[in-house]
Amino acid sequence: TMIIFCWGSGVSYIAATADLIDPLLDGHVPAFWTSTWGVRLITTMFWAVTMLPLALMREINSLRYVSAFGILAILYFVGVMIVHSADNGLREGNAARISKVSSGADVLVGVGLVMFTFCCQPNVLEVYSELRVKTVPQMSKIG
Repeated sequence: TMIIFCWGSGVSYIAATADLIDPLLDGHVPAFWTSTWGVRLITTMFWAVTMLPLALMREINSLRYVSAFGILAILYFVGVMIVHSADNGLREGNAARISKVSSGADVLVGVGLVMFTFCCQPNVLEVYSELRVKTVPQMSKIG
């Protein structure tokens, strides 16, 4: 079942990458690159050039700089969202469109996002196996 879980997580990341490519290219490149096959080609090239070499690393410790870059990118993204919300969030008419509680299918989208964020949990055992001092306090310190 772990293989199926990891395979599904990988497919989810590939689909998320493909969903992000289309808006980035819209209106800036020839029509082929925004077509279905163009986005598939760009997604394949991105994963072959960027992600495959990272996946072939022998030790997970080799990913520390890439992970640090990812964390900095997330912090930058959060900062941009906070500034954008402060500037534009509650202008005239926007407050009526904001809902504090959702129900129905909207809740399922949120649950799916939360589940997607925890797809990295199987890596915890690999991180633990690479520790020099394998203790709970040491694992807590790096976690």
